[in-house]
Amino acid sequence: MNRHTLGPWKFYTEPQPNGCPIVGARGLMVAMLAHSINHDDQRETALANARLIAAAPELLAALEALVEDQRDASLPVLVQARAAIKKAHGTGGEE
Repeated sequence: MNRHTLGPWKFYTEPQPNGCPIVGARGLMVAMLAHSINHDDQRETALANARLIAAAPELLAALEALVEDQRDASLPVLVQARAAIKKAHGTGGEE
């Protein structure tokens, strides 16, 4: 199974020359938001996207723990959570 870059992931709140990089453990770049961070009218959206991307490892871990704790339940929200986990691991059909 493919493994994502270890967290925590962080992002730069100040504009960088090539956009807004998101970095993982040991400074390894995981993603780069395009230059939209350098345009005032798109700055808040770019920063919101960066925060969401940077939170991904913790969100996935929390969701996996929740689903494991409720493994025998079949509530619609848990079905949705299991599908999201599969998607994050590349086993859910959509990538």
